[in-house]
Amino acid sequence: MIVKTRSAKVLLGILSIPCLCCSFLAGTALAEPDPLVADYLSRNRVLFIDKSGKTIIGPLTCTDFSGFSEGIARIYTDEAAGLDEAGHKISLEGFIDTHGKYIYGPARFDGHPNTRYGTRRFCEGLAVKQYYPSSYEDAAFGDLVRFGYINKKGAFVISPKGEKIGDLERSITGYAADFSEGIALIRKDTYVRESMQYSANLSKKRYSFIDKGGSPLFALSPEMEAIEPAEQSDVFIETLPELRDQESADRAFKGSSFSNGLSLIGYKGKFGFLNRRGDWLSPTVDNALPFSEALAYVRKGEQAGFIDSLGRMVLKLPRTPVTYPASFHEGLCRQRVRWSSAADSTDTIKFIDKTGKAVFSIDGRSGGSYLSYVGDFSCGLCLVRSVDKGCGYIDKAGRWKIPPQYLRAEPFKEGVARVMTDEMHLSYIDTNGKVLWSGGGGRYGSKCGDGLIGIWTP
Repeated sequence: MIVKTRSAKVLLGILSIPCLCCSFLAGTALAEPDPLVADYLSRNRVLFIDKSGKTIIGPLTCTDFSGFSEGIARIYTDEAAGLDEAGHKISLEGFIDTHGKYIYGPARFDGHPNTRYGTRRFCEGLAVKQYYPSSYEDAAFGDLVRFGYINKKGAFVISPKGEKIGDLERSITGYAADFSEGIALIRKDTYVRESMQYSANLSKKRYSFIDKGGSPLFALSPEMEAIEPAEQSDVFIETLPELRDQESADRAFKGSSFSNGLSLIGYKGKFGFLNRRGDWLSPTVDNALPFSEALAYVRKGEQAGFIDSLGRMVLKLPRTPVTYPASFHEGLCRQRVRWSSAADSTDTIKFIDKTGKAVFSIDGRSGGSYLSYVGDFSCGLCLVRSVDKGCGYIDKAGRWKIPPQYLRAEPFKEGVARVMTDEMHLSYIDTNGKVLWSGGGGRYGSKCGDGLIGIWTP
């Protein structure tokens, strides 16, 4: 699924509300304060609690933070950091362990913590981090962000610095994905400037895969197209893909990251899988999804089904009526089946096991309520969104385990799910629907990982 980060544009829009109101209501009574703005401005400390609600770390003064990943959480602050040359507050970044002890920093940080242009979560011991060269290093291309990989001490182990081709040409790492199975996808961008008076133009993109030492394993030919994984941010999910978009969302979530020793690659409008040597697993197909639980969906012409890591079709699927499958999660695969008639068309969502047997089905318009989202199983439950009743969770028999009642919700992770009852209140619930913690924080509130929940507190 696709997740959206906390956008600077959204924040700017929120913080501009009082100014707009004051301008519009000049000479009249003051407007009521915006609760979202008040909530955002009141947050300056974070504490981490466990699933019982016990405080484990904090409170820590900060401007932002991340959830834990591989025992590391990122903390950002500008307290006592001073001002930069332009008069802006300097942001500091530090890494804490699950005891709240700093293992790196706080040290100067020039990016935003919750965008792809910042430090990401740790995966397999390394994290992607942005890098801006100083004007002393590269006066001609100092405005272009590079990407590299750091260890848990904050040191770059795979350099983000680019290569100088000529005085007005640079080859930089313009994109870097998280490591998966010891391999990471990177994109090298070549920029060219006509002269120092004009901005740089991107002239070429080339994808390749590297190992944890930064050595190239193989590069993709110009005809091949890598799928950059959708950002797996730890910021609260703002939107979920509609049923018609879920297939592309499933593909984008993993992208070309390695899974089961294979990477999904586009080739001239079709798809195929490359192994760790860069060899094709089998001929290209019309449609495909990344491997999950040792199986991958493929379709070629009217034939569709799931293949194993050797490229063998181990589960065939019918193509009539038209089906839109997902990937296997906890032994079940979601399929959207479209039934059409002269009078109406509707969707049925069914879940099959690895033998192809239908375990249960859901009518997309069941009970007069249209289901706009049906997710995958995690912790034994599946998130479902009803247009008129909100979000809830079903079990592996297709029954409501937690009835739809939430404005927004996330899939379960580590036995906990984050939900919103309204725009201002967050809660964490267990798989029985019991509230573990509830409070303020607004839509930009707390984050969970490694059994710890980060909570904003005044």
